[in-house]
Amino acid sequence: MLDRVRPSEDPRLSRLSVAERLGLMSETKRARFLDQMTDEQVRACFASWEFWARPNQLPPAGDWRVWLVRCGRGWGKTRAASGWSHKRGLEVPGL
Repeated sequence: MLDRVRPSEDPRLSRLSVAERLGLMSETKRARFLDQMTDEQVRACFASWEFWARPNQLPPAGDWRVWLVRCGRGWGKTRAASGWSHKRGLEVPGL
């Protein structure tokens, strides 16, 4: 469902999180979009790191052991690491 909140022709939108792109929609369009979702799907968005993360804060694709995030203050390194580790913890219960 959230993959439909795609950036348009404007390449600047591709740097925004799904939450930010949803917030930029007109109130009518946003309401129409959210009305198509169940209450559970909406709640899941608020708990989902992928919903809040900017694309460059998501881990790279592929099989890797180390993810080096080298950037400046305020980029969201701590939030990216905590979001990623939380998601991994949920994927492997009992770890």
